[in-house]
Amino acid sequence: MSALDRTDLEAWLSGALHRVLRLPDPPAPSATLVADLGLTSLAAVTLQYRLRAELGLKVGFEALMTDRSIAALSDSLLETSVHGGP
Repeated sequence: MSALDRTDLEAWLSGALHRVLRLPDPPAPSATLVADLGLTSLAAVTLQYRLRAELGLKVGFEALMTDRSIAALSDSLLETSVHGGP
């Protein structure tokens, strides 16, 4: 994914969470809180690695473990990537 936009990143995160957590269906980005999916620390590290390896996004562990929706997490990741945050 060369140019990230919100819709693409939301779909990628939803799919990645679906695979990492072995969910029956991909979660809805705007309605699903990441914390409600049962994200463990090991799954968060796996997701953190995939974000870096597949999308080139360096994401702090804490960013993945916060209580926000997939859509809000996408916005945060895009903001960080645009402004070169931590």
